[in-house]
Amino acid sequence: MGLPRNWEYIFVLLLAIYYGYYQWNTGVPEDFQKRLKVLPDDFVRSQPAMNKNFAYVQYATDLTYLQLSIDNLVSLERPRGDLVVVYNERLQETSEFININRKAQMFGIILKPVPLLTNNEDNIWHESFTKLHIFNLDYDRIVFFDADSMLINVDKNLINKPTNMNELFNIPWEIDIAMPQAYWLSDQQLAHKYPVEPRSLLSTKHKFDNRRSFFASHVIVLKPNKVIYQELLNYVYNPWWWVIFHRSKLRKSTDFDMEVVNKFIDDNLHSGDFHFGILDHRIYGVLTGEFKEQWHSKFLSDPELLPYSNHRSNDGWDSFKIIENVKLIHFSDEPIPKPWIPLDNSAHYNTFKIYCRSGDMQTYHETYPVNKPRLVEDCDSVEIWEWLRQHFEVRINDRKD
Repeated sequence: MGLPRNWEYIFVLLLAIYYGYYQWNTGVPEDFQKRLKVLPDDFVRSQPAMNKNFAYVQYATDLTYLQLSIDNLVSLERPRGDLVVVYNERLQETSEFININRKAQMFGIILKPVPLLTNNEDNIWHESFTKLHIFNLDYDRIVFFDADSMLINVDKNLINKPTNMNELFNIPWEIDIAMPQAYWLSDQQLAHKYPVEPRSLLSTKHKFDNRRSFFASHVIVLKPNKVIYQELLNYVYNPWWWVIFHRSKLRKSTDFDMEVVNKFIDDNLHSGDFHFGILDHRIYGVLTGEFKEQWHSKFLSDPELLPYSNHRSNDGWDSFKIIENVKLIHFSDEPIPKPWIPLDNSAHYNTFKIYCRSGDMQTYHETYPVNKPRLVEDCDSVEIWEWLRQHFEVRINDRKD
């Protein structure tokens, strides 16, 4: 049987309907400002305490991260709620698990085994979807942060004191999910692209131009929700009908937990009843790699003004004042290995380190005979970057002892 007469007109009509539907679902929502709100630090700290079922949560896919997770939860000072680690259930089969489980029980930490969520691809982040199990927990609200992070509370002498993030449990109850911006990925200079955008408000164009990387996922405050959990699994595994009706939701091969959560938030800002909060990245979203950057304007920007910052400016950068305000630091220095991995001073990744220009040059050349760190005038940042790694290593060594 052949094609019907005028089939080409029918095809064009269906195509127009499809793209009309697509545009309708991806346009800027009228209540954007109501669904996405900046949560300044002074506002977060001023909120009254709530009497709810809370938990601090970590996740782990291997033994190293399981131990790091327990270390993080043990370090919390007077935490509110339960302490929970969601971990790869296969780790129970290892000989090391017995001692780890004993330590968890000693400190009242709940170990919750879960199946791995993975795309089975050959990359270092393919198991990161396991983090999404946190959306399926039975708590009113949880504060999650990655195991390769560290809570800090330091003074100008880099003396660290115990601390917590209990204030994050008290953010307005209408907020379903709160995260800091992935400030290092922000598309800046928006004022030149969209000069009519009101600078006093969070930019809709900035949000929807950063669909995959607006929020950083190494810290998440959320109200667990089984509906959200099932929807996130769809973003990971892509049901067949999405190929036809939801092509914008399809996961790319380079999409992992951060990109999946961002797409979910982006889509629910267009439709749905969810509300999202933006935490101050200068307190909860800081990368160790920030102290090695040449320019710091992205980091220094207020969350709502981030896209308008001058990308080649260090106005306001004082590394010791910065570190005094940080509560959570995330170890991210690619390609430099994580701080629990021994370093090789002859490796090429040493060229991504920094070294004080006024420091001991003889030590500099002896320590790095081939691949040398970048010499910088900002010696304070060098000291802080090295202190962060050393403090983390001390914590690991104390555990071994």
